[in-house]
Amino acid sequence: MENYNDIRQLKVTTDGYVGDGYAACIDFETGKACWSASALFYQPPKYLKTLDTEALDALKKGMAEAGVLQWKKKYYDLSCLDGPIWEMTLVFEDCEKRLVGTAAYPESWEDFCGLLSEALGKDFK
Repeated sequence: MENYNDIRQLKVTTDGYVGDGYAACIDFETGKACWSASALFYQPPKYLKTLDTEALDALKKGMAEAGVLQWKKKYYDLSCLDGPIWEMTLVFEDCEKRLVGTAAYPESWEDFCGLLSEALGKDFK
């Protein structure tokens, strides 16, 4: 069973037809974190920092409170054909969990984005 303490990496992107998209990656083993903003096209990371153990632990605790490991694999609003899209990959030692959505989000998505913004010191939405 997946456990928050077993997460090795987090990769998450958001994009849409209007407004900025964001990408973030966090390596929980090294503390390395990256962030970029883009508009419809992938951009290489433009912001790098190293998170300390306290920040990494706070992020995992917040992810647990948001119930990230209990999120469904897919979230779609079929009534909206051109809505924003998002994708998340959680890397564990022996597997990966991929979550996606189009114009629909888990109930605690905004809490999760707030956690990323706080950890990275950059907007993420």
